[in-house]
Amino acid sequence: MDQKGFIFTFGFFYVHPEYWHPFNSFFPDQEGRLYVMTYEKGFKEREFMFDIFSPDGIFIARKSLNIWRTEGGLDRQVHAKCQNQRLYVIQEKESGYKKLMVYKMNWQ
Repeated sequence: MDQKGFIFTFGFFYVHPEYWHPFNSFFPDQEGRLYVMTYEKGFKEREFMFDIFSPDGIFIARKSLNIWRTEGGLDRQVHAKCQNQRLYVIQEKESGYKKLMVYKMNWQ
């Protein structure tokens, strides 16, 4: 690796920045809330902490969720969607197979 933050591997250059975003990924829901996946491990295995913000950007909740995400370079993404007060997520079983989980959300 040289001083500019580039890594040369197998004939390709990869950018390795000195600093990273304070979040891993995020997704919105229909009401405008934003679910922000942090790098912090959740309460159970395969879970990560999500900070949830109101449409006005106010922190309203924190939740440990098991949501499968694609790894690799800059195309990381969380596989989740919020619609009609339900959270639809793809989770990975220990066998490696994926499963769709649906959670009913209750906001009080």
